[in-house]
Amino acid sequence: MKLDTESPEAMNTWRSSFDSVTGLPTRDQVSQVSATNTPYKGCFMLMDTQRENDISLGLTYPFAPLSVGECLINKNLGDALGVAPGETMYMKSSMTALMNNLISNYNKE
Repeated sequence: MKLDTESPEAMNTWRSSFDSVTGLPTRDQVSQVSATNTPYKGCFMLMDTQRENDISLGLTYPFAPLSVGECLINKNLGDALGVAPGETMYMKSSMTALMNNLISNYNKE
């Protein structure tokens, strides 16, 4: 399926069928969309910002807690990908590669 991301009507129709619990696209929706592969590599970090704050870590973290499906990227990556603050960006990643890196880094310690 070729999704016309420039068409507000097409995007609203697509978003209207997102998972009702998470508000995110379903696995089928994500896998069916034609995506542009980019050669960018970077750090992928997951954290619960509210929990970090609750246990007094990251007290100077300047951002509000993130909701499901939200992420922060730095300005350089945003510029390279052509996305601006508040815009929607979808990321597809190889879980195998993520797990292999996790295992490799965990076993170094």
